[in-house]
Amino acid sequence: MQIDFFIEPYIGVKPILFGMVQTQVKSILGDYEIANFDSLSQTYEEIRGGCAIRYSIPDWTVVELSFLPEEHLFFNNKNLFQEKDLITFLLKFDSNPIDYLGFLTFFDLGITVTGYHDDEDQKAITVFKKGS
Repeated sequence: MQIDFFIEPYIGVKPILFGMVQTQVKSILGDYEIANFDSLSQTYEEIRGGCAIRYSIPDWTVVELSFLPEEHLFFNNKNLFQEKDLITFLLKFDSNPIDYLGFLTFFDLGITVTGYHDDEDQKAITVFKKGS
């Protein structure tokens, strides 16, 4: 089942909101396919198709969501993975992103993109909670 996801900066990616617990996410998206801890055991990740949900430890609430191009991810009524020039589009909302190690982070939006500005094949978009 394909779900449309809608970015609300620093609130979440509707229907998943920052601060939700695992049972709430499961009731919306169903069971995960893969789950694991990060190398420092500071976050726990569940993967469902092209969507990864990361929870903070120890409170087990959603702090980050990552998406691959097979997902339908919208911001300001645009499907981000179908935008011809995603960087230019996002610059309309945050004109001062930070480029670090191949990741372009738009702190005004709470969005990080990779694979777009260096002609990489591995495109991904991550939306994060303020302070995460």
